[in-house]
Amino acid sequence: SCDKEGYRPLRLPAQVSSSEQADLGTVTMYRLAPGELSEKDSARATELLEKFNISTKSDDHQATLASLFELAKMLPDNPEIQFNIASTYEKLGETDKALEFYQKAGELKPDFYDTWLAIGDIQGKRKAWPEAAAAMKKAQPLKVMASSRRLLDLKKRINSMLNQAGLD
Repeated sequence: SCDKEGYRPLRLPAQVSSSEQADLGTVTMYRLAPGELSEKDSARATELLEKFNISTKSDDHQATLASLFELAKMLPDNPEIQFNIASTYEKLGETDKALEFYQKAGELKPDFYDTWLAIGDIQGKRKAWPEAAAAMKKAQPLKVMASSRRLLDLKKRINSMLNQAGLD
């Protein structure tokens, strides 16, 4: 078979007789769709996810970031990877970097509730009330199916931020 980076093979069967088929082998190469990984990259991504899970459980943030950045090279448009990079930076106390990656996640998936909630929390801790309130307002309608307790908590947090900012 032929191996070409960025392509996947399409095996075509050929009718040999009325009762048998034979595989002609790889006759056509199709470009991988955006976000589709080759078998080799898919295996590597699985390995990186396992490393990510281990390093996250052991609070090895540098190893977590290393796995996530390699995954991000493979899947640059994946908002969950960007979100996890941001979350790890937040755990390290690097809130500027965290905000940068939360923003990327939000741009890639505007209806990503947790992204806007995290941005609102960081901005609230910084007492950047207008920015915090704007992020929380984006989050609020996205969690329509949230439990009433979590939604009530979100409303309280928004109201608190608006009150502190004098924007109620």
